[in-house]
Amino acid sequence: MDTEIRERLFHVRLPGEWLRVPSESDDEGFCYRSTEIDAQLNVSIRLTKERLEAPEFLELFEWWIATSREQELSLAPDVELFEVQRWPREHAMFGLYQGKQTDGRRMANYVIVNSAGVASFYFEAYGLSGAEFGQKLKGILADINLVERT
Repeated sequence: MDTEIRERLFHVRLPGEWLRVPSESDDEGFCYRSTEIDAQLNVSIRLTKERLEAPEFLELFEWWIATSREQELSLAPDVELFEVQRWPREHAMFGLYQGKQTDGRRMANYVIVNSAGVASFYFEAYGLSGAEFGQKLKGILADINLVERT
């Protein structure tokens, strides 16, 4: 049974059973922990004061990705981060980077920038093979919807 999350700013369907727990890193963020595996999803959303236009998507996206990767490396020097995948669209910018650590942690940060602002869906899990992690990540990424400012 999947867990359907319907927050005001986003909707996501998570594979399996997940519970909302207090966010340890972001007072305004959302955190969900799996009841089946050692995994969690942290969602951080920052709305802009003004509607963003297409040229601004890329600038905000690149800044967010660079800042996130720098923070990741400063907190976990043994993390290996992989290349950023980017998917520009007419009304949004999407991107994903993944990484792994020597302690068995695997992580992925899926970032969306649209006219409303930026959202980060940060998935991390311990003890999964690369294939298992990829399968769980694919299930999460399959159904993410972010509010769009009109």
